[in-house]
Amino acid sequence: MNKETAFILLTSPFQLVYAEIFLSKFKNINKVGLVIHPALTENAFNTIKKNTKILGYQKIFDLRFIGKKIEKIENIKLYKKIFFKKRIRQYLNQKKFLKELIKKKIKINSGDIFILREKYNMYEEIYYFRNEFEYFSIKEGLDQEFKFSAEFGFFRSLQIVLKRFISNYSLKIRFFNQLNEFYEFLKKKNITFKNQTSESFNNKILKKIIFKLSKNYNNKYKNIKTMIFSHPLIENRKYYNTNPKKEARIYNLLYHYAKKRHKLKQEEIILKIHPRVSKKNYNLIKKYLRFKVVDFNDHNISEVFLFSKKLKTIYATGSSILLYAKYLFNKKSFFVSLKNLNINFAYAKSVEKIFKKNKFDVIRLDDY
Repeated sequence: MNKETAFILLTSPFQLVYAEIFLSKFKNINKVGLVIHPALTENAFNTIKKNTKILGYQKIFDLRFIGKKIEKIENIKLYKKIFFKKRIRQYLNQKKFLKELIKKKIKINSGDIFILREKYNMYEEIYYFRNEFEYFSIKEGLDQEFKFSAEFGFFRSLQIVLKRFISNYSLKIRFFNQLNEFYEFLKKKNITFKNQTSESFNNKILKKIIFKLSKNYNNKYKNIKTMIFSHPLIENRKYYNTNPKKEARIYNLLYHYAKKRHKLKQEEIILKIHPRVSKKNYNLIKKYLRFKVVDFNDHNISEVFLFSKKLKTIYATGSSILLYAKYLFNKKSFFVSLKNLNINFAYAKSVEKIFKKNKFDVIRLDDY
């Protein structure tokens, strides 16, 4: 008898931890990782790859090239989809081709299941096969705390909702006699989940899984007493209004603040750059840093550093690691506000609100 396969759609390394909690409910099942989001860097992919091996995944598929194709075809203007028959036919044919390519490449069978984050996007919609398979959701990191309007601000979020409503309504009329085609290939947010999962940040199983992933942890960081965790702001410079020099200055200011506050030596503080930051941007930021940074090719998830007994203090500008450091490892954790640093005010305000709600101490740096 063949084992059923659980296909886990991974958009970040830490999703492996939440997926592992959920998968513990299943017996005798193969685990296969799927990576499709084109924004995932080689570093993030290698981090996922290393940790899937530790957790006993049968295989991991790198499908980021399909993500790029999806991004391209989804960017066709709505009016072209509605009024230009040739354009919409090309769009549907491309989407059908990509679905069949995925089915063929990863060999989906009857009884297999899909596990993806609750707040999925258009890259993950390509795995929706109508009435054939079961879909289960996992929450991860700040997704448990963010409201829809948090990342974009209220008016931008309202604009997105209205655009989606108008798009779905218009296309449903356009495909009135082909509703199956509409639901499978056109309708946004069409996946129905079989479960409702919500794991707390202090879940003890989380700690056990992170400990499992801490094997081969690099001992050269064992004497670090304070860690600063970055945000992938640099990967979307226009949206966050940043550049390498500006971003490095945030971390340099934090370094001097922490060094003075906790009476530390230079070698006792280190920065961990976010895994979604590319090697090019990593090197650009590193050029302006005045203190140590974790190696780019260190493919441990950030949370494994929290097992160090010498590590006492965590600083971050919006990473979910603050929540695990505080609630799971009882580390002294500080949220660093970006609200007064000219970095996308709506986003910075929303993130600060989340950490204030969770009773974090807020650090404010000088304005530029």
